[in-house]
Amino acid sequence: MKKINFLSVSGFCCLVGGILLLIHCGNSTLPMENETKELKKDSAKVVEKKNIYDRKFNDLAHFIAGMSSDTGGKEYADLEKKSAWINYKRVFDSSWNVLETKRLMQMRQWAATDLADANKTSQNIFYPFSGPDFLNVITLFPKGKEYIMMGLEPVGDIADIKSLKENDLKDYLFSIYNSLSDIFKKSYFITRKMGKDMHSNEINGVTPILYVFLARTGNQVMNVKKISVNESGAIEDYNPDAKVKSKAKGVQIEFLPSGTDSIRTLYYFSVNVEDAKLKDNPGFVKYLDNIGIVTSYVKSASYLMHYLTFSVIRNAVLNHSTYLLQDDSGIAYRFFDKKEWDFRYYGVYTAPVEDFKKQYEKDLAQAYKNDSLVKPIPFKLGYHWGTRGVNLLFASKKQSPKK
Repeated sequence: MKKINFLSVSGFCCLVGGILLLIHCGNSTLPMENETKELKKDSAKVVEKKNIYDRKFNDLAHFIAGMSSDTGGKEYADLEKKSAWINYKRVFDSSWNVLETKRLMQMRQWAATDLADANKTSQNIFYPFSGPDFLNVITLFPKGKEYIMMGLEPVGDIADIKSLKENDLKDYLFSIYNSLSDIFKKSYFITRKMGKDMHSNEINGVTPILYVFLARTGNQVMNVKKISVNESGAIEDYNPDAKVKSKAKGVQIEFLPSGTDSIRTLYYFSVNVEDAKLKDNPGFVKYLDNIGIVTSYVKSASYLMHYLTFSVIRNAVLNHSTYLLQDDSGIAYRFFDKKEWDFRYYGVYTAPVEDFKKQYEKDLAQAYKNDSLVKPIPFKLGYHWGTRGVNLLFASKKQSPKK
């Protein structure tokens, strides 16, 4: 199956326009009034063209998301007439409408009030252990300037859609849909299952999933390229022929939210952030040291930051965050310096699900009992999606964090 190569592709360019005003004199027959009209017309053209980009990224995102292109592109018009895509769109629309009605709408309403402080500025959003879950983070934190995500899943590519026969196209599209079944039902990706899905013949990484979430949440995909983090901790274009192979490969996606004119950036890194692995990856440690002030989000993170063996990533979150929203699978309550943080408690804290039952936190349970202002959560999220034990902790730092 042919793959699209994102390396060295630049889909977005800026137009720096200037308006040349010609002053007619002597035997000129053009009235000054007409000159003014032409000037206004040219100025309007400049405004319209300031976000020029390569439309192929956005058209592709809409196609694999089961959405007709909103940019007037005709690149996939013929494929949209095929029964494989028509059926895919029908099934996807149905599942998405249920998701929107039962979860996303409530999440947005809750975030508008209870996360108002964190969402009042366009602060960068840090989402460790995210996998390709751009959906939940953009729903809760819609104003981020940059979204920094990471997981074990590979970056991957997108199939050369036009070269696929109709049966292969059907298999490819529905493999994308099937990989989203857990996010539709449970709100999170299961790591073991994602590992299997991401190495299938149809999907070899998270990139198609990120495209789908970007399109379905009302964003134009402007530019996509593969990246890596070098030994100095800087992001650079990915070079498969580099002598020193990066241990933090990623993808950078520039996108434009609907109704705005401000380009945002999504970074996803395929990287293992366990302390033992980071000892051999000093470049990514330097990158974490320099992420600046962020708002952090952690959900369905396998309780990894409860362990001493994940101290680097845990300290990165604690040191750099102004705000942190997490369920109990994030940073253990005992690691918070209570003199530095204020807390709001949501939902009900109960024992973790069977796979993680040893991570029960007596101090967090006591905090829920002592706080008379614990608020309910109007949606299901995380490992307790099928129970009454959904919980969220919103922590805000009393003083400015490390820059």
